[in-house]
Amino acid sequence: MQVAVDGLSLRHQVAKALARFLHARAVAAPDGGAARSIWLTIADSPRNIVDVVSMAATALKHEPTLFANVFLPPGTLSKDPPTPQWKPRSRG
Repeated sequence: MQVAVDGLSLRHQVAKALARFLHARAVAAPDGGAARSIWLTIADSPRNIVDVVSMAATALKHEPTLFANVFLPPGTLSKDPPTPQWKPRSRG
């Protein structure tokens, strides 16, 4: 049982870390190309993870290739826009 709880806790912490990293690289990126520590940017991010995820989700909606640009090496994406195979559910 303890192994399952530890695994779930680790998974949760990794997901939070990736959300904060995405926020730091995509949403809170410094203006004008100024070099800034990624760890300092993460430390300065909002404390509430819901705010971090909400801001990152808004940025992802406005720029569909943002996630790939942050997490994949340059040149990985093709020039042709992807055709979505699924339609997101509307939340209403």
